[in-house]
Amino acid sequence: MKKVVLALSLALIVLFIACEGNQPKPVSESDKSFDSGQVKPSSSTASGETGVTPTSTAPTTVPEPEKPAELVELEKAYEKNTGDEATKKKLVQATYELGRKIEYDNSLPPFVKYRQALKLFRRTLELDANHKEALAEKDQIEGIYRSMNKPIPQ
Repeated sequence: MKKVVLALSLALIVLFIACEGNQPKPVSESDKSFDSGQVKPSSSTASGETGVTPTSTAPTTVPEPEKPAELVELEKAYEKNTGDEATKKKLVQATYELGRKIEYDNSLPPFVKYRQALKLFRRTLELDANHKEALAEKDQIEGIYRSMNKPIPQ
């Protein structure tokens, strides 16, 4: 029995000694290894609640994709002469195609591409209320927002 107690005591001592070198270090604001991408330690609020405060200063919005020069020129030409059906038809098609391109662009985050594509499909429908493809894409994006219980961007 004495041998078992002695072996357990020895094992506990070895365990404590082994763990002693791996103690966590306290984190402070002045710690040079505290990277800006990490999260600050909990802080107390006036109500006594503790919370985690991110230190990252990443932008909350991502710039929207720019319209191609051709589309900008078509918009200007259409504004000057809204009765020009040929220009209107080109503008409708270019707006729809840009919406599709943005909607399926995997390099853009979803909250940017779907919002921008929805704007373009709505613009297409302003110009041509009977544009079936734009209506289908608009309905699809709005359906996705509804399925996630998120508000549909205006």
